[in-house]
Amino acid sequence: MESLPTDDLSNWKLLLGFLPENWESLGRESGALLRMRGFPDAECLLRTLLVYLVEGRSLKYTALRARKAGLTSVSSVAIWKRLKQSGEWFRLMNEALLGVWYRRECPEGLLAGRRIRLVDGTTGSEPGKTGSCWRIHYSID
Repeated sequence: MESLPTDDLSNWKLLLGFLPENWESLGRESGALLRMRGFPDAECLLRTLLVYLVEGRSLKYTALRARKAGLTSVSSVAIWKRLKQSGEWFRLMNEALLGVWYRRECPEGLLAGRRIRLVDGTTGSEPGKTGSCWRIHYSID
């Protein structure tokens, strides 16, 4: 396993700047942060989940990486359970980000009377012979 980059914390702080300001309260609102078993705070939970989601690694690797980074010391099964409980949280953060983007980037009147729909379809799989395959379809109207 490769070591964590030395600028990992500065990268994380940069990423936090892209999240909606109320990302933590959205986690509480969605129920993702109700029971934090094994995670010291919302930041450690989100960071652990993003290691799994963004890097496309196995849950076992994610647990090992989170432990090595000092984020948490939970099992791969615990990460899976937290991930299942966090779908609504990610949806709310996406909606908040889209609202910020829309207000910032779209000149008034440009989209008047027009319907916009963004659609994404992607696949992913966990490494190894028994790795799970995922197909994700995402639509924003």
